[in-house]
Amino acid sequence: MAVVSQVVNLLDDKFQLVTLMPGDEVPEWATSRITNPAVLATVPPIVPDEPQSVTEVVAHPDAKDAYAGLNKAELVALAKDRDLDTSGNKPDIIARLKEADKAADDDADVDVFSLSVDELKALAERHGIDIGEATTDVEIATIIQQAKE
Repeated sequence: MAVVSQVVNLLDDKFQLVTLMPGDEVPEWATSRITNPAVLATVPPIVPDEPQSVTEVVAHPDAKDAYAGLNKAELVALAKDRDLDTSGNKPDIIARLKEADKAADDDADVDVFSLSVDELKALAERHGIDIGEATTDVEIATIIQQAKE
């Protein structure tokens, strides 16, 4: 399908104005109405992706080294979001973030229904999961399982 390289205005079958922006695909009905082939792109223009948030970049499994590319304010924000200590220099904060990542990876495969109440409480605390008034292992495991989903 053809793509336009510049703004194109056309009238559709109902005589409604349709504006195609650079990068838009030309609808089938409009191909015969474009009389200037110079407005068609031979290669679709590159449209930049929306920028990702710092959290999305760092959360990607292949982006663990992305911490090094962040400034201290961004690292502090990530640490604060994860309820980690925000004091110290960049290497200190990066170490805490990586330690939290490792703990989260280790906890991901844990069968919560096989843990004791104390282990469940520790797991919930590590992940900032509020267990409220739950006291039995089944109640706490259920809350943690729901938080994982």
